[in-house]
Amino acid sequence: MSNLRALEYIGGYRSYLETPHWKAVRTETLRLAGYRCILCGHGDRPLEAHHTDEGYSFLGEEIPGLHTKCLCSKDHEALSVGREVLQGAPAAAVRNGVVSPERTMV
Repeated sequence: MSNLRALEYIGGYRSYLETPHWKAVRTETLRLAGYRCILCGHGDRPLEAHHTDEGYSFLGEEIPGLHTKCLCSKDHEALSVGREVLQGAPAAAVRNGVVSPERTMV
């Protein structure tokens, strides 16, 4: 287990989000998406990097764009609280690899 993955268990996920590694992954995730939400296309809302369902297994070893996706704050919040109908486009969430098909309520 990498030091960063060990950090998940020691300091918690929130602590991990403060590491230089995560900040670099976040920056690259947003860059790869062209600084736009991959679900709704907005670039004028605050943007966030989201760990995909699979991405949590790779904390500290994420591959930007594969284990993380760029979402606007509204879509990220909707996903995080379990509302699967994101901007009216749950199919887009599956198609873009944000969630697995089993998690959507399409």
